[in-house]
Amino acid sequence: MACRRDDYRDLRLAVAELIARVEGKPCVNVCRDGSVFVCRRIYQLRVDEDSLDAECEWVDPPSAKPEELTDGMSIGLSLLRIGPDWWYDDYFHWYFVFDPALVARSVAGDHSWVPAFLKSATLRCT
Repeated sequence: MACRRDDYRDLRLAVAELIARVEGKPCVNVCRDGSVFVCRRIYQLRVDEDSLDAECEWVDPPSAKPEELTDGMSIGLSLLRIGPDWWYDDYFHWYFVFDPALVARSVAGDHSWVPAFLKSATLRCT
């Protein structure tokens, strides 16, 4: 879904709300192909003029992740989609999931929730 925006004010507000809930907490990166990568914590979340930036401490070593999935993250606001407990990077086509129950399952090694999540996640414009 492509969302066109000229004014990112509403998106920045939605991102600020999500940041307040997830700063310093674990998350899960879910690729559209179902690949899963666990982040011990996501931190230094911030929004500037045109992007959302953060740092991640990954459980998986760099050799186990796509090379694009680095410790530093930057997503242009024009490519950012927000859900209730996740955001979606429309460039790399992956989700960062923050739902505590789903993250806990993946931290424990259970990724069985991923197919249902991918099927049900609804992208929306903000």
